[in-house]
Amino acid sequence: EDGGHALELTPQLQAVYGVDKNIVPAALELARHNGKLYGVPIWVRPMTIFYKKSIFDKYGLTAPTTFDELEKVCETLKSKGIIPVAVGGKFSWMTMRSTDFFVEHFAGPAMHDKLFALEASYNSPEVIKAFAKLKEWVTKDYFNNGFISLDPAQALPLLQQDKAAMIFQGPWIEDQNIIPAKEDPNNYVPIIAPADQKPVRVSGFQEQVQFWTKAKPDQQKAALLFASFMTTPEVAQRNIATFGSPSAVVGVQPPEGHPIAAQMAKWLQGEVGLYLPTDQALPQELVNAFFQAQDSVVLGTLTPEAACAQIQKAVDQYKAQHK
Repeated sequence: EDGGHALELTPQLQAVYGVDKNIVPAALELARHNGKLYGVPIWVRPMTIFYKKSIFDKYGLTAPTTFDELEKVCETLKSKGIIPVAVGGKFSWMTMRSTDFFVEHFAGPAMHDKLFALEASYNSPEVIKAFAKLKEWVTKDYFNNGFISLDPAQALPLLQQDKAAMIFQGPWIEDQNIIPAKEDPNNYVPIIAPADQKPVRVSGFQEQVQFWTKAKPDQQKAALLFASFMTTPEVAQRNIATFGSPSAVVGVQPPEGHPIAAQMAKWLQGEVGLYLPTDQALPQELVNAFFQAQDSVVLGTLTPEAACAQIQKAVDQYKAQHK
């Protein structure tokens, strides 16, 4: 949309074609840019904390519903010789899921959104607290040792081997990892990452259909009609295996035997909102600055204060170049 390629779905277009009428609000919000709608979501990928039920049952643990409970669970698991949270920190984006969660907890939804809009400062007490919490979890060994260089694909196996109990992941692990390994997906339980905030949100992104501004009017019309058709509940339900789940369409449920996707669909069809992960919310040069600062905090080469100042410096430079 910044490049002028994506057609804005104006209120007039929405009224004529109804492309927005069957989409869950949480998904529709993610398709907006600066308050304007530029896409029609098809499916949604929430990213949140999963726990391995068999490990929790073994140690008499229950799913944490507050941030404080989450940290107590981490402490208990560590005392039992279990890695609390498995992370593959190579490429930085898996570590980012924890960092983003800490920002949502300390800054809250409104400020988190303003950070993404570059209207709030990364060099603020709330964000510094989030980066300090990341460092604290590293120091307390709540993550696997040496995670910064571990390939993200090697994180889930730590749960599968009963070495770790929790992970920040998405619903794709059900079809890509758990079911192919002949494991019971009911043993991997997604929870709403307890940020202690209202509105309740988890990280997530959506796959969407967008429309080219330079397409001929009749092509745009045909594409808009098709998007409206494919997001009717009956069509979306019939094609759920092809489109992917959880669906962005109201009332559409995942296929049988998919408890992870079913749980997430229930959230999305209800009151749970979404915030974009940093690597999808910010321009690439700022994502790079965020990753560099985050990983430097993990490695101990930057303090949380210096890391946040470094990110904000990159933001200020970006804004100066894009006036």
